[in-house]
Amino acid sequence: MTYLRNAWYAALWSEMLGQGTVARRMLDEPILFYRDSGGRAVALANRCPHRFAPLDRGIIIGDEVQCGYHGLRFAPDGRCRYSPQTPEAPPAARIRSYPIAERDTILWIWMGHAEDADPGLIPAYPVLNDDREHRTVRGYYRSAGHYQLVIDNLMDLTHPEFVHAGSLGSPDLNRACYEVERAGPRSVRSNRWYTHGASPPAFERFFPTAGRQVEHWVDMLWTAPANLALTVGITLSDTPRSEGRESLSLHLLSPETATHTHYLFSSTRSHSLDSVEQDRRSLETIRHAFEMEDSPMLAAVQANMGTSDLWSLRPLILPGDAGAVRARRLLDKLIREEVALDAGKIPVDQGSI
Repeated sequence: MTYLRNAWYAALWSEMLGQGTVARRMLDEPILFYRDSGGRAVALANRCPHRFAPLDRGIIIGDEVQCGYHGLRFAPDGRCRYSPQTPEAPPAARIRSYPIAERDTILWIWMGHAEDADPGLIPAYPVLNDDREHRTVRGYYRSAGHYQLVIDNLMDLTHPEFVHAGSLGSPDLNRACYEVERAGPRSVRSNRWYTHGASPPAFERFFPTAGRQVEHWVDMLWTAPANLALTVGITLSDTPRSEGRESLSLHLLSPETATHTHYLFSSTRSHSLDSVEQDRRSLETIRHAFEMEDSPMLAAVQANMGTSDLWSLRPLILPGDAGAVRARRLLDKLIREEVALDAGKIPVDQGSI
């Protein structure tokens, strides 16, 4: 399968990587994460070149990881520094080292050519750094489904009425105003809002309306390859948005394989900053939506599609698919350009996105 490789993927929340190791399969490649003696994050291929043992079965010694099978040790740059069976480490004993950056409590990994790793392409999410005005809860979930199906699901702002009925959904959202636009060279924005309608049930917990009509807005920003930021807000109809409540949730995806996706999620609010109960409710709402509603549907869709590409099945396209389609086309274009560049070819213009 072809992925966009010259890009940053959100691998882990910073707190997920402590003194031990974390193993992940990303873009169908086995990756080992650990911290060196100075606390800096390291990402190496999780496969010893001797007998291909996974290095996460070994231990960390100083800055190096020691294979648990025959004791070879590898430095953060991937070079073997010690071999118990030879006077010197074999020069050919080397594994891939991946560029990694730690920003805004996220560990980002660059899966493409190391020399092309540009930190300027890392999406900025400074709101994740808890301050006096914001409170963030976060988590991780291994989702069923190809990562582009998960992106489709997040960019589709019409499914909550049915998949999330009784929680996040509102019939008024499907009849709301809708716009999709390019938001940059690697971004697509999908927005939906209504000014007079019913409040989604889940919002009554922190913004009681007593049955009054509300203005509700849902703004999703996708940034290639798989980073999505969702701003959701609610206020009473005909009142300023500033008098209501708004929250930001991040949905940072990394393909594991063709059928599963690593999913980092967070929810940031500017109210009830010291409320442990609100933390619990936020996580409960998110996990229920993902694990009990979205994931089973995505697993069923994946099973029905098998290994077929979405476009090869000639899907019916509805108006609410505009955001997902724009994101897919832009991602396809970026992948084509990358493949062509690696092959030394000039990509053919496939038209506007």
